[in-house]
Amino acid sequence: MKKLLFNRILRSMVVLSLILFLLSSCTMGLRGYTPEQKLEFERFVMDTNTPEKLNTWLTIFEYDIGRMNSLRSDGRTTSARSHEEFISQWTYYPIEFYYRKSGVCNDIANFANYVLRKHGYKSKIFYVNPRSSPGQGSAGHFICILKRDDGKWWNVGDSRHPGIISGPYVSFADIADNLSIWSTMKYWKVSSLRKF
Repeated sequence: MKKLLFNRILRSMVVLSLILFLLSSCTMGLRGYTPEQKLEFERFVMDTNTPEKLNTWLTIFEYDIGRMNSLRSDGRTTSARSHEEFISQWTYYPIEFYYRKSGVCNDIANFANYVLRKHGYKSKIFYVNPRSSPGQGSAGHFICILKRDDGKWWNVGDSRHPGIISGPYVSFADIADNLSIWSTMKYWKVSSLRKF
């Protein structure tokens, strides 16, 4: 009898959660998606309950060079007063990223952070501030970092290496050193990491 009651309560909570999710869609950037698409996305998020499952899915991510060039060419990457403003104004909502399966670094970092935090993981978006040589671009890079229970950090949502979990790192300097090594740009060295 207790098990039956528990199952009914659990089902009711799931249904209530889905209803609240659908009702709050206007504030979550979900306009334009059908209820079926929203439900599919929410199921995906619920099923993607480990960093490993998330990174398996991220292997299908395609970097959108056109979007990157567009963001840079019209000054969006430099006009925002802060990195937080850039994320809030120029980043795909997680459901948009899910259906597009393409974007740039801030999109994949935001998506990874969203999915991980839904499952109680301690993750954050970090802005990587590069040190550039004369003549080299100085646009930064967004990544998602996960802190495990042992206190070590892992790079989970990185558009330069989607589907790869790198780490463990014991400090931010350790992460910065690793990002400099992995960089595909000849003179790209990390000067700082900033979390928000």
